Amino acid sequence: MYVLPVLEEAEDVDNYYLSFLMQLQYYGMSEHPFSQLPEEFQLPTLEFIQRVSEFLVDVPESLRLTRTMQALSICSHVAADRQLARRHGAAVFPFGLHVAELLDGVVGFLTAPASKATLESLPVAPRSPPGGASPFPEITQSCGSTLSHLTCSER
Repeated sequence: MYVLPVLEEAEDVDNYYLSFLMQLQYYGMSEHPFSQLPEEFQLPTLEFIQRVSEFLVDVPESLRLTRTMQALSICSHVAADRQLARRHGAAVFPFGLHVAELLDGVVGFLTAPASKATLESLPVAPRSPPGGASPFPEITQSCGSTLSHLTCSER
């Protein structure tokens, strides 16, 4: 499972990797460190996003990328919140229950039908996630990229 290693990071209260990931969220999205990585390090994430998007057959294609990226962000934030809670001695669900409950919620988020308001807004909706450019510019730029086979199915 792609997100399980991130969720497992929360179990080590002496580890600050999740805090570091949350700090990366504050980068200007057009200069997000992910886009600076060599392609071989980006590819597993891009392939995961593509695989998840392919399962969302009842979600309009133009929403799949954003939803998938938001789902990954939700998992990272929840893991960071759990780690912080554990570091300060707060009560938390046992790990297995935490993972199962979180994934239930994320699957619900990913597969939720688009509202009428969303569907009516699609022709004018930006390709990039709200708040800025995608941290995965290969997905939202023109299909000239070497990763276009992963990202240009809706164009």
